[in-house]
Parts: sequence; structure tokens; C-alpha cells
Amino acid sequence: MTEKSFLIEHGASIIAVSASLLTAIVTLSFNWFSKVTDHTFQEKKEALKREVEFKNNYVIEPIMSFMKKDIIMAQAVYAKGLNSSEGVVIDCSTQGENLYIASLAASISSELAEKVRLYGHEKVSLNTYALAPSKEEGKDLNKAYKCLRKLELYASEIITDLCEHCTGTREKT
Repeated sequence: MTEKSFLIEHGASIIAVSASLLTAIVTLSFNWFSKVTDHTFQEKKEALKREVEFKNNYVIEPIMSFMKKDIIMAQAVYAKGLNSSEGVVIDCSTQGENLYIASLAASISSELAEKVRLYGHEKVSLNTYALAPSKEEGKDLNKAYKCLRKLELYASEIITDLCEHCTGTREKT
């Protein structure tokens, strides 16, 4: 039997077997490629989920908590300046966190960092105007009230920016 006669006699079966093997190889290759891309996508999805969770727990939550405690403290400062009584207790626990909060805000955006800076400036002004011992030394409750309103406005803007950063929309929680 010669080579030509073998190919003529068994050519159809050789083509069928070759086509079957090629189909199996192509199918396995596509399945493997699909699994690899799906695994890569899942890894990226998990990394993004961890990044968002980290930012919420270690950046956004501390800023929100600081704003809540600090606004309450600012209102107490104004009340103490208004009443000049010893009955109002001022919780100064947030005073040491200013630089930390500013650095967290800067990690999100420069605009947010600027708002936190302005917030801190107004807080110092409020403390000066509300807690000064006398008018000669700088006590002015009208200016203190304006500072308190600006503080609340800046806090609202900061919280709005944080919500926008978290969700990508301009919704307040």
C-alpha cells in the first residue's frame, strides 16, 4: 500500500479525527481562557470591594464621627459664651484630631481638604469670640453666632462631599 492509496482510502476518517481533535483543543482553550478572565475579574472585584471598605472604615467614618462630635462641641462653646456659666461642659476630645482629619480629607480630594481647613479656621474664631473673658479681649457673641453658622455650613458641605465621594451622587445620608 502506497502513501497515496492510504490517504485516498482513509482520508475521510483522518479528516474527521483531525477535526474532532482540533475542535476539542479549541473548546478547551476557550474554556481555559474564560476561567482565567473570570478569575482575574473576580480578583479585581474583591480588591475594589476591600478598597471601598477600607476607605469607609478608616477615612470616611472617622471624618463623619469627628464632624458630629465637633459640631456638638462648637454648640457647647457658643452656649458657654452666651451663658457664661459653669454648668455647660465643653468636650474638647476632638481638638487633637484636627490634623489627622485634615490629612484624611486631603487623601480624598484637595477641595475637601480646603473645606476642612476653613472649618478649622472658623472653629478657632468661634472659640475666640465666644470664650474671651470680656469685650475688650475679643468677646463678641454676634460674631461667634456667625462663626457657628459657618461651621454648620462647612460641616454640611464636608458631609455632602463625603457622600458624593462614596456613592458618586450628590445625596445626603
